[in-house]
Amino acid sequence: MGRTRIGGEGFTRWFADAMAAMPGHTHERTTRTVKVTVLKAYIQGLATLKSAHLVVRVQSAREGKASDARIYRGADASMNWANTEAEIQEAFDRALTDLTAQIATDLQASCKG
Repeated sequence: MGRTRIGGEGFTRWFADAMAAMPGHTHERTTRTVKVTVLKAYIQGLATLKSAHLVVRVQSAREGKASDARIYRGADASMNWANTEAEIQEAFDRALTDLTAQIATDLQASCKG
């Protein structure tokens, strides 16, 4: 954005840490498996606005049952003050918070059924 370089260094770790922090995450064997695939991660900017987007596919399956898949989009639209690296990271952090809240709500509901 502008003269600020946006790179992907550290993206995988940042995203994996957020997924691992979701309620119910475990490395132990369970009856449900969840696979999250990042489809897109991007930011758009206009003169005074910016929007960060994370788009993922979540596949969830229980033992002996077919997997279902859903697409989720986490987004943040906020003021663009200076195109700083910190400001861009904060936008992606808010988009990730939005994304994980959506996924967690759906997974919790599916576990009740």
